[in-house]
Amino acid sequence: MKVAKYITSLLDYPDHVSTVLFTLGCNFRCGYCSNYELFDETQHFIPVTNLLSILQLRVKICDHIVITGGEPTIHSELVEFLRDIKTIGYKVKLDTNGSNPDVLQKCMPYLDYIALDIKTDLSRYPFLFFNFNSQNLIDTISLIKKGGIPYEFRTVLCPLLVDVGNFDEILDLMGKFDTYRLLQFYPDKCFDKKYMNIKPYSTEALVEFKRKAEYSNNISKVLL
Repeated sequence: MKVAKYITSLLDYPDHVSTVLFTLGCNFRCGYCSNYELFDETQHFIPVTNLLSILQLRVKICDHIVITGGEPTIHSELVEFLRDIKTIGYKVKLDTNGSNPDVLQKCMPYLDYIALDIKTDLSRYPFLFFNFNSQNLIDTISLIKKGGIPYEFRTVLCPLLVDVGNFDEILDLMGKFDTYRLLQFYPDKCFDKKYMNIKPYSTEALVEFKRKAEYSNNISKVLL
C-alpha cells in the first residue's frame, strides 16, 4: 500500500472522528480534483510496517478509519492491508470511484462503510477517464447495494459534469438506495486549471438539486 499521509477528521466518517489515509495514484483525472498531488505514485509514501505501528497507537483514541485517495482500489495490497487494520480493531470506511468492482468485492468482508462517488452520467464519464468502462461502475453500484454494508453515494455538483439536463440520468443510474450526499464544487484548487474559472452553483441551485433527488422516490435520505 502506498499511503502518502494521514489526518484526523471530524467529517469523513459519518458521526465519528476518524483517521483518514490518503493513498497515492488514481486511474481518473477529474478536472475539479483538489487532491491531484496524489496522482504521482513515485513520490514518498509511509512504509506499511511504520503505518501499522502508528495505527496501533492511534486506535486507542480514534477507532474509525477512512481509506481514500487517489483511488485505493488500484492497489493490489489493499485487501491484505484492510485485513491488518481490522485485526488492530478499526471500523473501516472505503472511498472509491467504482472502477474496480472485482477488487471491491474482495475488500467487502473487511469494510464497515462504503462511499461511492457518482461523478456524472455515463455519457460524460470519458471526460474523467478515457478508458472508462461503464459496466464496471454499474456492477459496483449493484455490488454495494446488495452487500449488506452501510453505504452512501455522493456527487460533487460541478457545473461541467452535473446540470439540470443530466441529473435525472444520474438518478436513474443509481436506482433505489438509502443515502445520497450532494457536495458543493469549490474552484480554488483544481487539477485542470480551467475548472478554477467555473462559477459554483448558488445555494438556491443546490437546494433545487436536493429537492429533485428527494422527489425521485428512489432515495431515502438526501444530504447537502
